[in-house]
Amino acid sequence: MRTFEHFPNKQKCPICKTNEDKTCVLVGIEGTQEGFNVQAQPFHLECLDLTWFKDNNIIAMKWLEEKADKKEVKLFCVDCKTELEPFDDDTGKETPRCQECHDKMVEASDIEENVKTNG
Repeated sequence: MRTFEHFPNKQKCPICKTNEDKTCVLVGIEGTQEGFNVQAQPFHLECLDLTWFKDNNIIAMKWLEEKADKKEVKLFCVDCKTELEPFDDDTGKETPRCQECHDKMVEASDIEENVKTNG
């Protein structure tokens, strides 16, 4: 990925919402490609925190938003995809679930255990 020494004057980084003159990269915008050209959005290189999901061959990023002078990660239920309120999820960051889906999972687990125990 090519880096650029200066951030464009008339643009803002979608992550930090500033146009500070720092090293940036251009990220292509899905659905805008025409031939060999694609529209792109500049991002500060230091704002990007990418993760490679090797099994799915996907590079992605957890999106952080500025709120009340601190960064919060948006969490979504892994089952129904509803957005969870901060500190709403107590099932662990690996598999965040809303209360309804968590209860369904526990109920299904209890039924499965009961079948194993009682035949």
